[in-house]
Amino acid sequence: MPGETTHIKGREGVWRAKRWLERTGTAEVLVTSDLVAMSSVLEVPIERARVRSFDLHGVYGSPRRFFFAEVKHYEGPVGGQSYDEFLATAYCKAREHDGATCDFMFITWHPFLVKSWRSLRTAARVREAIRARRDWLPDVVEVSDDLCESVAARLWLIVLSDKSSDLQLPLATARQLFALMPDHADPLGIMYPGAQE
Repeated sequence: MPGETTHIKGREGVWRAKRWLERTGTAEVLVTSDLVAMSSVLEVPIERARVRSFDLHGVYGSPRRFFFAEVKHYEGPVGGQSYDEFLATAYCKAREHDGATCDFMFITWHPFLVKSWRSLRTAARVREAIRARRDWLPDVVEVSDDLCESVAARLWLIVLSDKSSDLQLPLATARQLFALMPDHADPLGIMYPGAQE
């Protein structure tokens, strides 16, 4: 039963993260009923026919940018291993798409690795994560510093709470308001990600 409870909580977390992203008014989570097609987008093949995958993918901003998201709906700290696996998966996905830009979001309900928070989105952390999983890329002699820098620049860390949805507008209202904003700037003058400077 504990595994089943964890699975249900995980699905709920993915649904909540999808709803939160869409209610920002800038993001659209892409979903298809074709499970094979969906799997091919979310999955990241690694060595010996093993596969890692993301929980969500979609587009956000203007101009539109693709993103992949990993969702951890835990009540306690996630821990470094889950995050480092996410970083290594992001590196492999970026390598697979060879230069195509997309962002990588780690969405959780509990802060983690607080003492090293400022270093979680660095090229050094990405490099460390993939080097610890060298068996994922047996054909690669050296980890690419340029790719580590590129992935680090596109990382997002998002910490939600169950109450965060109480602060959100209904999806239709959020999209209508966002469409009315010139250059996608908010009323406080802060530019949304991807908006023209």
